[in-house]
Amino acid sequence: MKLIILFFSFFSIIFVASCSLEPADKNGLALIYLEEGDTTKALNELTEALEEDPKLEKALMNRAMILTAQDNLKAAIEDYNSVLEINSQNVSAYKKRGILFLKLDRYLQAIQDFTRAIELYNADHEVYHLRGFAYFQIDLNFKACEDWTEAKRLGSDRADADLKMFCEN
Repeated sequence: MKLIILFFSFFSIIFVASCSLEPADKNGLALIYLEEGDTTKALNELTEALEEDPKLEKALMNRAMILTAQDNLKAAIEDYNSVLEINSQNVSAYKKRGILFLKLDRYLQAIQDFTRAIELYNADHEVYHLRGFAYFQIDLNFKACEDWTEAKRLGSDRADADLKMFCEN
């Protein structure tokens, strides 16, 4: 009986070891690791998934999110670049890459990304507010005030505060 159990256990281990996860499943596993707080394992799973399928948009977005949290902004931007090569309509990738450009003081690139995000979806008050901030940083105050006005119209309290502080005489 022990021999049968040992034999069964041995082949079970071989079977499980030979079953590899699909790239999309590795993305899912990475999300579980993230929920558990293990960013290292999550990042490893996402990287493996992308080695097998470099066009896995969700894995690129998730890895960019982790890289951003780790303050590896340039690598995160590269992942967002890859996402946008795959899907040039990904509003979230434009918005998130624009935020990274802001953090790196690359205001013109941020403005370009926020503008594209607005062209694709013009109801996100945060994007207008962020683009207004980028305009303000390069002394295009009139354009900043226009964006903050639109952000306020869409419901942004922060834009309202910026309008009062920087735009009203």
